[in-house]
Amino acid sequence: MYSGQFTLGVKILRMFVGELGKLELLQEGILHKCIKQLIERKKTALGSAARISDMCEDIECLCEIMRTIGQRLDHDRARPWMDQYFERIRAYQSNPELPARIRFLLQDIIELRSRNWHPRKLLLAEGAPKTIQQVHKLHTDHPLLAVTFFK
Repeated sequence: MYSGQFTLGVKILRMFVGELGKLELLQEGILHKCIKQLIERKKTALGSAARISDMCEDIECLCEIMRTIGQRLDHDRARPWMDQYFERIRAYQSNPELPARIRFLLQDIIELRSRNWHPRKLLLAEGAPKTIQQVHKLHTDHPLLAVTFFK
């Protein structure tokens, strides 16, 4: 009972660290130390008899921290460290022992960095669902285009 509460608290704490880093309230050295600790723990756990399922929460936290502060840390001075982190992240992403959901989280982080930390744009194609406000605006602007389903 307490271990579940403990892991939830640790997860929230790590997300909080990421948010503090984003607001530049934590020094880069502390943020690198947090990332290194998460990656090193994964490295030793993969080689030992530890269960892969126990690693998933930590990898999720790593992905969340990278998503939150990766852009801030990925500059010329810290590029070699970031390259090392992503070398390990790629190794974890190709590990078939990890659940697919975790591998896709890692893949998203790799792709995010390859796009210079710009998130995927949501495509609002013509066939995409419209919000209720868009439907009302369409009906008021072009009443002949609006389809009435109930007559």
